[in-house]
Formats: sequence, C-alpha cells, structure tokens
Amino acid sequence: MAVQRFNLNDPEGGLVRALAAGMETRLFWGKHAMLSVLTCAPNAAGESHHHEEEQWAVVIEGAGVLVVGPEELDVGPGDVCHIPAGTPHNFIAGPAGARLLDIFSPPRAAYTRSDGGGFAAR
Repeated sequence: MAVQRFNLNDPEGGLVRALAAGMETRLFWGKHAMLSVLTCAPNAAGESHHHEEEQWAVVIEGAGVLVVGPEELDVGPGDVCHIPAGTPHNFIAGPAGARLLDIFSPPRAAYTRSDGGGFAAR
C-alpha cells in the first residue's frame, strides 16, 4: 500500500466542495476516517445540521463560534472540539474568517458521492 501525502496549505489537493456562501472544504479520506479542511470567509455561517458520523473540529487559524446542540463555544487557533454523531451543530466564522480541520469517522458518504451529495463540487 502506497503512502498518500497531502499538505493542508496546498489549495490544489483534495476534492473541493462548496458548503455554504463563503464556506468551502477540501476533502481527503481513507477507509475509516475523513479529513475536511474548511475555509470560511469573514462572518460566513453554515446551516445547523447533523449526521451519523462523529466529528472532531480543530481550529487552525482565525476564530468563530461553534454551536453544538444548545452550547455556543467561542473558538480560536488550537481549540479542538468533539461533536458526537447525531448532534446538531454549526460554525459561524469571526470577522477575520477561519480555517478548520474537521475529522470524521467513518468518512461522510454524502461528501464522497459523485453527484456531490447535496454539496456543490468546484
């Protein structure tokens, strides 16, 4: 099995999907986990949603508010948050925007579908 190598700062890698106005992700996945590098424009906000996969959100740069269930968490660089499977959640970027690394287990099937799974491929 060949080792795959990617750089989170290289905008050319991964499968790109638009998630919401001002929010775009680059996806990388294997059999048991998926990485999503989420780039958010200043003050961009996604819609509250939930999915059957568990998720870890790691703030790489910038800041914002992570809404998980009834909680609103102010997050910034280095913060790591666990989002249990089936829990409604959303992210709202701060005035400088944000970049997050989301880790899903198992991989989100909706993100890997060739038809985009409800998300626009770039």
